[in-house]
Amino acid sequence: MINVNEVIAAIAEISRDDLPAIMLAIAARMTQQESAPELQPWDELLDAPAAAGLIGVSPSWLYHRPKLPFRVKVGGKLKFRRAGIERWLKHRQGAA
Repeated sequence: MINVNEVIAAIAEISRDDLPAIMLAIAARMTQQESAPELQPWDELLDAPAAAGLIGVSPSWLYHRPKLPFRVKVGGKLKFRRAGIERWLKHRQGAA
């Protein structure tokens, strides 16, 4: 396991010229991890019509918003996590 203090010390020694490459590597790593989110046993995957009905939008609206946090690709098909939708709706209601 990596020690956080060691990471911080290593970061202090990084040249500013190297930062763009490091940031790209971090972004690529995060994308790899986010592409296959772990499902909890209580979470349910919905198709676009079911998810759209839960949110009150059209399936097309869902397909055209790739940054929604509850989207997941399963076997090349787009699905939507019910628990993620519920969290997203609660967050949006609190922001309004």
